[in-house]
Amino acid sequence: MSSAAADKSSGNAKGQEEIVQGFRVLREQQQHILAELKTTEGNLREIFGVINALKKFDQKGTALYRLNDILVETNVNDHYHDKVELFNNLSNEMKKLNSLLITKSEELANYQKTNNIRVLTEQEVAELEQKNMIQSN
Repeated sequence: MSSAAADKSSGNAKGQEEIVQGFRVLREQQQHILAELKTTEGNLREIFGVINALKKFDQKGTALYRLNDILVETNVNDHYHDKVELFNNLSNEMKKLNSLLITKSEELANYQKTNNIRVLTEQEVAELEQKNMIQSN
């Protein structure tokens, strides 16, 4: 093999590594967004439960809740409205994260299509490994 051919093949391998690394970065970003969505969704469910519980109490009564290591006293009505505001803010955050996830997924799909990347199933990987083992023997 000539040195020009060797340089070209090593450059091709390096280009493929960069493409795969770019794909991994996009997938990690997508996974991060999904994790944030999951956390936010859990927080929304929890706050929704608190809001429903607060509806059942006398709105003029006293509400005690824990904020980190501090016990806070307020009235039920104020606490209810604070939780509703927090719920609305988190709902807006969920909308933004969903939109961001869609954008990132489209970006990932375009990158995959542009660079001709095909994600293998576990079975396909096992078959390729088996084939490579047979060829190397």
